[in-house]
Amino acid sequence: DKILQSSNAGTLTCVDKGLAGHLIQVNVLTTGTAATFTTQANTTRIRVRMVAGGGGGGGADNAAVSAAAGSGGNGGGYAEKVFTVAGSTGYTYTVGAGGAGGDPAGTIDGSVGSDTTFEVDATTLTAVGGTGGIGMTAGATAATASIESDPAESSNSDVIGVSHPGGPGIRLSGTVAVAGFGGSSFFGGGGGGRYSQGDGYGAHNNTGGGGGGACTVNGGAEQIGGAGGSGVIIVEEYY
Repeated sequence: DKILQSSNAGTLTCVDKGLAGHLIQVNVLTTGTAATFTTQANTTRIRVRMVAGGGGGGGADNAAVSAAAGSGGNGGGYAEKVFTVAGSTGYTYTVGAGGAGGDPAGTIDGSVGSDTTFEVDATTLTAVGGTGGIGMTAGATAATASIESDPAESSNSDVIGVSHPGGPGIRLSGTVAVAGFGGSSFFGGGGGGRYSQGDGYGAHNNTGGGGGGACTVNGGAEQIGGAGGSGVIIVEEYY
């Protein structure tokens, strides 16, 4: 079987469909570091779809009559690939963890989410973890905190799998600030942004969403960014 595939330049090519046959089962891998996935005895091909861990949201510092708002973390990247495999054979995988939110008492910027990987022979399919959000120090004048880079692309993937960036943290004055929302991934949204005092909202696990930024207003206590969501791997088995 053949399908039409479009390149970034708009060129159409005819390629093998890759999944002709019968679906045996669908496996959802939610945890594991250097863990082993074992195929069914009659499996000959698998399609692997996965997202990495989302980045943690940026923290918000405090000072008298001041405000701060961290940016949201980027969502985890997406990767997808069809592999020819052997039945009853183990393949190594890792589900990426979400990044921790930024903490003004330590590192105010959110942590990067971990990569999600799946290895078949010499090929490692990699979905890249989301970048952590940028924290903001307290102040009374207008300021923004934002991630100044594009989300990273996956490697060895059949599709280009980038995630959505987290929203910026915006301070208008010492009493008005809005924290950034966490970036979404292919499998779900990130933590919401907030406009009131509080820690950032975390993303749900196994979505790869980014954590929301933290918000401090009018000299309130320092706040911690939301945690990024962990990744997930979906393995479809065919014969």
